[in-house]
Amino acid sequence: MIFIDLVGAIWLSYQSHITLIAALISNLAFIPGDLIKSALAVIIVRRIRKAMHLSLF
Repeated sequence: MIFIDLVGAIWLSYQSHITLIAALISNLAFIPGDLIKSALAVIIVRRIRKAMHLSLF
């Protein structure tokens, strides 16, 4: 997640001709959504694994 945000900021900086610091600051707005998506992915995967484990026995 952090790697993707960093690469995105570098690309934004390059394409928009702004400083890397400005691009990194602008990407801060996406961090809360990224954290929520990550947490939901963990919850979903755990439930799927649990359901699959129960259905195997």
